Amino acid sequence: MRTIKFRAWDVVEHKYYKNVQSSENCETNRFWSFNQVLEEVDNWHLVLEEFTGLKDSNGTEIYEGDILEFQDFVFGGKPRSKRTIVEWSEGDAAFVTGFRNLWKLVELGAVVVGNVHEDPELLGGHDVRNQE
Repeated sequence: MRTIKFRAWDVVEHKYYKNVQSSENCETNRFWSFNQVLEEVDNWHLVLEEFTGLKDSNGTEIYEGDILEFQDFVFGGKPRSKRTIVEWSEGDAAFVTGFRNLWKLVELGAVVVGNVHEDPELLGGHDVRNQE
């Protein structure tokens, strides 16, 4: 069963808060229950990003808004390194990227290299969402 947890980007303070299920350091970890998460979103101008339930090939948890890097193998050509963003798709009812379903990229050895809030330069000025 997948653990349901969130992290939140504070658009005012430009930092992340991670979901905790114990009484850890409250300076960096803010949430104790789902209801409190919703209260914090209203009070702190937070953008919620859900844990996908998957980890990359290095064991890093993958959240919405993460930037993944993977090797794309073109038939008859050399592998190319590509980056994409993890998003929730209402239509697919799944976490997806601009290239494939998220779980397929994880199988290919994708790694988290950053996130859209702290590392937008990793996309090289190109938004790869919804591209094949």
